[in-house]
Amino acid sequence: MGCAPSTQSFQVHENETRLLQEIDRLRNVEPSREAEISKLRAENEKLRQGQVNGEYAVTKPVERSESPEDDSHDMLVKEIERLRLEQIEKESELSELRQTNEQLNLTLQQSPSQVQQFATKNRNLPKVGDPVLAMWESTPWQYFTATIVSFNSEKLQYEINWDDQDPTGRIIDYYNLALDRVPEPDEVAIGSIVLFPQGKYRGQEGVRLGGLRYHQGRITSVSNGRGGQKLYDGVHTKGEEDNKWITYSGYNFHFTGMELSKLRISPNVLDILSEDNSSSAVDGVIRPCDIFISYSKANSPSAIRNHELGSSDPPPSYDEAVLSSICDPRDIRYQLEGYGATVNGDRQAQHSLIETVQQINTSKVFVACLSDEYVKDEICRQEFQYAKKTARKPVIPVVVGSGSFEWMMTVVGLLIAGEVYIHFNNRDVQDSKMTELLRAVKKSVPEVKFPQELGSVQDLQSTEDAPAAGIRDSADVFISYCWLNSENAQKAKQFEQIAEGLGKAKVVLAFVSKQYANSENCRIELQFALKSLKKPLVPVIVGADNDWQKTVVGLLVGGQEIQPINLQDVHSEHVFIEKLAEIQEAILPLLGHVEEARSYCAPVIGDHVISHHQKWAYYTATIVSFDRETLKYTVDWDDGDPTGKVQSYKDLAIDKVPSEDQVGVDSIVFFPQGGYSATAGNNTGGVRYHEGVVTCVYKDSSGFWRYDGHHTKGDEDGKWITYKDYNYNFNGVPLQMLRIAPNAMDALMACKEAFSCS
Repeated sequence: MGCAPSTQSFQVHENETRLLQEIDRLRNVEPSREAEISKLRAENEKLRQGQVNGEYAVTKPVERSESPEDDSHDMLVKEIERLRLEQIEKESELSELRQTNEQLNLTLQQSPSQVQQFATKNRNLPKVGDPVLAMWESTPWQYFTATIVSFNSEKLQYEINWDDQDPTGRIIDYYNLALDRVPEPDEVAIGSIVLFPQGKYRGQEGVRLGGLRYHQGRITSVSNGRGGQKLYDGVHTKGEEDNKWITYSGYNFHFTGMELSKLRISPNVLDILSEDNSSSAVDGVIRPCDIFISYSKANSPSAIRNHELGSSDPPPSYDEAVLSSICDPRDIRYQLEGYGATVNGDRQAQHSLIETVQQINTSKVFVACLSDEYVKDEICRQEFQYAKKTARKPVIPVVVGSGSFEWMMTVVGLLIAGEVYIHFNNRDVQDSKMTELLRAVKKSVPEVKFPQELGSVQDLQSTEDAPAAGIRDSADVFISYCWLNSENAQKAKQFEQIAEGLGKAKVVLAFVSKQYANSENCRIELQFALKSLKKPLVPVIVGADNDWQKTVVGLLVGGQEIQPINLQDVHSEHVFIEKLAEIQEAILPLLGHVEEARSYCAPVIGDHVISHHQKWAYYTATIVSFDRETLKYTVDWDDGDPTGKVQSYKDLAIDKVPSEDQVGVDSIVFFPQGGYSATAGNNTGGVRYHEGVVTCVYKDSSGFWRYDGHHTKGDEDGKWITYKDYNYNFNGVPLQMLRIAPNAMDALMACKEAFSCS
């Protein structure tokens, strides 16, 4: 704390509230003083200028006279002198006020922690000595006034003393208690859970005093009263089926016209943990992140398919078509990680909420995937409020889900009212919306990188790093194919982008078809590339027929050195992979690249492998033989099982510990989860392996690499997920326990080389 200079009688009180209030008072006084002085100056000047419209002029000295007129003149002169003296005094007072004001501001600047304390003094954070409303265990879902005595930070429980002196039920969980304070206007909206008064109870001599009953309710509507104040309507959240007593005098399922001053709200558990662990450092277990992404699993198709939702948060009634079309927040997270950002992982039941608090605190930006389901998820809502109001993180609102915007009427909607959100309404717009999100994230996380290659003309979107013409970066390969809505490309600017993209490309990869040949845009694009720019062309035939060969496009393609690669008769995965390899072999020489030696080696006879058996479960085995025509291996299982011994080339991998540079985020791996006991006459038991994707890589406190991730297959893929120890996620798996799952293309080509397949 500081104080004013010794020449000032003003002493700065240690209470920060007093300091701020004094500053406001001084700031209000100074303008009024200045206005008064200006008025006096104007009156003085008017008197000096002489008589106007019957008033007396004082333009020169006059001799004293005994006449009434002379007396009036003398009185005016004296009044002028008095006003001059008063003006000097006021100017002196104003100078003192300014000095005091400056000293107060300096004091506050030298004590920022106290300013922050003042700014957060009205937080909904119960502390010892605070008055609260707490639920009485003897009659569930009724709340009465009390005072906090102590707090158990491990159990998140408060000990209280009831105001009515009742000695029972004095240990209260944090979620069954509310600070007796009037909420802020942005803390209560439609859908908010509140405590509201309804009914009274009488005292009992020698046991307790009487008072008001409070109950838990949900706000259903908000209106304005006659005086402009907000009025809240709602309903009880609990009923007779929840063991709530509903026969008390004054009971009504509804409450109406309730003013904000009568409502109370429970504390945010993240605020409680933050306050209790404010000095805790992030240790080796809790990993800091650049971006904290908050979403409801009810909006994640992968979480819904894998049955990760609890009974309290059932998924929306999506059919498979809807699930396939909506954006998954997990995909957004993986893409952010792929662009160089560190992102928090999924919440796990065994993880402490302290990790959530510390990750939000260390993050640079908070991405909220908003939806109706999000605001109904208590933890999601508390994450949002903590990030926005307590941690004061920049928030990027992202809209996901089915397209409903009822969430805008809730507290979450109030907190971001007027802000621009990014609408990931379906997978068709995910790429373009991801560009918007990256642009927003990059303001807080400069390390984020934009994609360096453009996959198609549609991807030519400008970013903050792009040149004025709108192209992000020059792409070596320009992909040309038929646009479903080619009329949208008629704008001159888009043709300008196409022309610039073609000009910078080294190779044009054209997917030709009847529809391509009939498209005016595609024809212009191809003619410009081949005739004007003389670009090399790799043609790929798609579609159902060959009518395009008789068109101008057919003539252009027929005149090229590279023969078309036909994808029309591709009906199997390994043939498709072969065709992709052909395209790669055609493009690489045109780019001046020589194909590097393959990092993947195909298993050969005698190799020990991790191989698929059935239902996407993998086990250890040894290669016995290989069929060159079907590209399938025959294995002997380590556990002696006689079944499922013939497996595809792409479903097994060499049993070898990978190197550190082989496993990163998005790597497909085999990981162990769950064991199985021996079956008489069938197998000897062992460990199950499963295919998974790595989502996070970090070093533990001992300096060893650890890997988090989740299954790539679920119940909808026919995977067996009811085995003992099943968990959708895997966490903290060391490198020594992982195996590299084969890339289908690498595996196919390696098999061909290893076994000299034609």
